[in-house]
Amino acid sequence: MRTIACFAVALSMSLVPAIAKAGELKEPPDKTAPFASWSPTQQYMIEEGNRGDPRTEYGYGTESGMLLLADELGDKFSESGRVSLVQKCFRNTKPDTSATLQWALCGSDARAVDLKKLDAELTADGVTGKPHDEIMQRSKEELDNVLKIGAAIDAAAKSDPGLTKYLKFTDDAKAEWAAYIGKNKDAFDRYRALKDTVRSGKSNNPGFAGCYEATLPAFTKLVKAVGPKIPWDVGNDQLPGYMKYLEATPEGYITTVAWAACAWSADAAGEAPYAAAANTDFGGNIRAGWRTLALSKYLDPELKVKFADRSLSPSNWTFQWKYGVKMSGINEITAIQTPQMGAIASIKAKDDSTSITFKGSTVDGCLQWADTNKVQSVNNGNVQYERVCKKRGQVQNDLGTEDDIPTKYVSKGTHVGDSITIIHKFPVVSWKGKKVTAILGVAL
Repeated sequence: MRTIACFAVALSMSLVPAIAKAGELKEPPDKTAPFASWSPTQQYMIEEGNRGDPRTEYGYGTESGMLLLADELGDKFSESGRVSLVQKCFRNTKPDTSATLQWALCGSDARAVDLKKLDAELTADGVTGKPHDEIMQRSKEELDNVLKIGAAIDAAAKSDPGLTKYLKFTDDAKAEWAAYIGKNKDAFDRYRALKDTVRSGKSNNPGFAGCYEATLPAFTKLVKAVGPKIPWDVGNDQLPGYMKYLEATPEGYITTVAWAACAWSADAAGEAPYAAAANTDFGGNIRAGWRTLALSKYLDPELKVKFADRSLSPSNWTFQWKYGVKMSGINEITAIQTPQMGAIASIKAKDDSTSITFKGSTVDGCLQWADTNKVQSVNNGNVQYERVCKKRGQVQNDLGTEDDIPTKYVSKGTHVGDSITIIHKFPVVSWKGKKVTAILGVAL
């Protein structure tokens, strides 16, 4: 079977020149361009790692990323984009049940491919002659092979209840997403628009106008609802740790990323929460459409399915999907910088920034942790379990004595005498004794 990987590499040369030749695919969109400006065939995404790959330029270069890109394109998702997603999804697969996860995630798109629409898009975008004919021929050949793979998996599911149950998670994701988007389309449109605006690289982009007032109420409601349920220890990297709990549902994911995108525009410190919210090392943390929501279900570390065919093993299917996304144009290191932590001696507002000074050299914290058997996260195959604090007391604070944070993100729940953790000059969490008083600027 000739693979799409070979075909995509062959096509890559048509995407590399600054100006595409007559009859070939258009040059890729600029990485700062909004999705709405992409032509249908600009969504035809070549192999990851080649120059000019829109997925890589935008931060969608992984298998998880291609599903996120398709979800975020929404009704702008073209047939060219769909064909490209199917090609990437089924590269290097065998015509048997080892491709079950691929079929679960991309089978719906494979069945939906309309080659007549692809032909029309190519023609409308000026792709003619040999380039046009090669794309159509290869697309048909590969689609035929993919559908044969799907037919084999569907046939196996008829006699394997576990496999039937496993494949059904995609239908569950579609129903869950339909219920969400039916009530929250405006929120989803705002999320997409704000991510586009961050990609512009300009904090004064008109697209940010009014975003603080538009995103804060929903984010405040989310933090107040979820915050009290978040365990004291959220992992070694606190910002991504808190985001994992806040983004555990479609509503939480869309709400949090939109709020964080607005924080990016408000102050340089806002890059940290945006990097933590929009980037992820674990593909199962993304919930921006039915495809990524299905991915989160299939990569749930607590998912247990028994197959009649004992050779089936999801642990062997999911490796390539465990890698998340890294949005372009932002510094991912800001989200995991060394925390500044201390007991607050004073809080002094200075227009757009507020000065926090610390007192003493110790801060109230946990002295003794105990592991539980509840999975907290899985990153690159490594399982991290939740921990509970068995003993509290004073821990050493070896970091500075003062920091400035954005005034609009200083919570009214944070007071002198509280302890606070600040990362990249953004307030992450404050607490007094055993009680958390604020998370990400929202009072609890």
